[in-house]
Amino acid sequence: MNETMLTTLYCIIDDFIKTLAKTSNGQKMLDFWKSKRGPQRQLSLSEVLTLNILRFHFHIFDLKAFARLLQCTYKTYFPHLPNYENFLKATNKSFPFTIVLVQYLLLLNRRISKCGLYFLDSTALSVCKNWNISTHRVTKDFSSRGKSSKGWFYGFKLHGACDAYGNLVNVRFTTGSEHDSQQAESLTEGLSGIFVGEMRGIY
Repeated sequence: MNETMLTTLYCIIDDFIKTLAKTSNGQKMLDFWKSKRGPQRQLSLSEVLTLNILRFHFHIFDLKAFARLLQCTYKTYFPHLPNYENFLKATNKSFPFTIVLVQYLLLLNRRISKCGLYFLDSTALSVCKNWNISTHRVTKDFSSRGKSSKGWFYGFKLHGACDAYGNLVNVRFTTGSEHDSQQAESLTEGLSGIFVGEMRGIY
């Protein structure tokens, strides 16, 4: 990602945060972000969101490796980069804003999508290996057993809908036992056309 693209991305996110701050719910979220004991964060919320979008743009899922990359490559653009531990805390704290931003972008995609042909699918999100199901504790109150094309798993499902051009228009997270057809209605809300799913054909 070149400097122009990075600057454009930051400006879009910063404008979004400023607009969100004008709403009552957005202000409550910002109060949650700012509630921190001790020294305040050097990175702004817009910078943290920009960096994490950059991380997924590069398909880097190891946050520690990404933090090292930032120190070597992007220190010029973000001179107040914290160490890995503080960047991890800021990333976790910014998660609610990431969800709202993604939902907003999906809403825009649904509004501009006019192709009339959509595809529905899901993927398994395992939280542990099958032989560790009985001892798993982290998400035991939310996870469940499910079955995908790859076999049985324990965890969650990510359901998604995209248009014929590959633009993502909606996503839903459920427990692993949720059948794809049960999410068809919510995934296609506000859309019209032909909806094709792997399990049920045309809905």
